[in-house]
This record gives sequence, structure tokens and C-alpha cells, in this order.
Amino acid sequence: MKKGEEKKVTFVLTEEDFFLVNYTLKKVVESGTFQVMIGSSSDDIRLEKSISVE
Repeated sequence: MKKGEEKKVTFVLTEEDFFLVNYTLKKVVESGTFQVMIGSSSDDIRLEKSISVE
């Protein structure tokens, strides 16, 4: 890619991507809202989306 060139990228988030380990060391997915942020660094977020898990 050349500097300044843009490209569309697609990726799929699965249940496994939202696993947390609880106090009994079991993998669980807790309900709530997750923020997905994409950028070149944590100081340069260029895209942000909220995802609700029920």
C-alpha cells in the first residue's frame, strides 16, 4: 500500500473473542456493552463501534 491509500477490511468477531475468565477460572461471556476501537495506536483511534452482548 502507498501512503494515504485506503482499503476496506472485514473481520468477524465470534463469541470466543468476548470470553473472560471468572473467579472460578471458567471462560464466560458476560452481558454488556463492548467498545471495539480501531486505529494506528491507542492515541489515534479512527473507528469506534459499540457492540451489545445479551
